[in-house]
Amino acid sequence: MYTAIDEYCTFELGQKTFAVRTEKFDQIAGRPGSYPLSPLPGAPKHIKGKINLKGHLKGHSEVPVVDLRMRVGLRPTVFTERTCMLIVHVGRQLAALLVDRLIDIREISSTEVESATKAKSPCVVGRTCLDGVILLDIDKILSARTLAKIGKLCNRV
Repeated sequence: MYTAIDEYCTFELGQKTFAVRTEKFDQIAGRPGSYPLSPLPGAPKHIKGKINLKGHLKGHSEVPVVDLRMRVGLRPTVFTERTCMLIVHVGRQLAALLVDRLIDIREISSTEVESATKAKSPCVVGRTCLDGVILLDIDKILSARTLAKIGKLCNRV
């Protein structure tokens, strides 16, 4: 029997541990104050604005900043010395995800995961059986429609 094992980047949001597949993970952009945050009027509430990463990421300069806490149904992010931004691939674009604290990179076997049938957010795809790490689908964090809208807002601002 074949068991799939994937690598995940784990982080905290509130009191819970979440994870995204490392194949979607690009880099840690540091603390939110590391880059000026420009507002995006008209963007959904979980989009905090955009940052300019020109010179830091090949082919991408303006990246939307997503308050991941809000996107998964939690209260908005309160910035601390541990808050950081994870740059991830969402479809063919990049986004900066605000997380409370980066934990580590770990392997998770498909046999460890139970389905997320009662999840409050469409981003949640599963949970590990032993320690309850919540697995997120990056491509569902921002829909294609939202990405298109954000792209237009970035070009206007």
